[in-house]
Amino acid sequence: VRTKIDLRVASVSFSRNGLLAMGGFDGVITLLNVHTGQILSQTPAYKGIIHRICFSPDADCLLTTGSCGESRFEPQNRDSDLKCFELPFEFSFKHTLSKVAEALVPHLPHDGLHEIIADYAW
Repeated sequence: VRTKIDLRVASVSFSRNGLLAMGGFDGVITLLNVHTGQILSQTPAYKGIIHRICFSPDADCLLTTGSCGESRFEPQNRDSDLKCFELPFEFSFKHTLSKVAEALVPHLPHDGLHEIIADYAW
């Protein structure tokens, strides 16, 4: 899927369930579905640039650092704020696993096999 997005991006992070989080120079966090190219959300988070953005290992949260002011060249704006954003359940890795389990369970020969697969994938 090719998607043209008109954003100035300062930092990016990929989750293992197909999300791309982008931190912009404008302080906005953009979540994109890499499979469809669809922008899922855009959230203003900082007044200035988002320096770093990273998914938690379970892909339930985003951890970000960004500047508090619009101009990073002014001494009072050089500090970074650390923020944690909890993602909606429908964007989480747990939700992805539940969808996979729903699709597989009717086709598995053993009742407990879907739990073994989910534990292995997790």
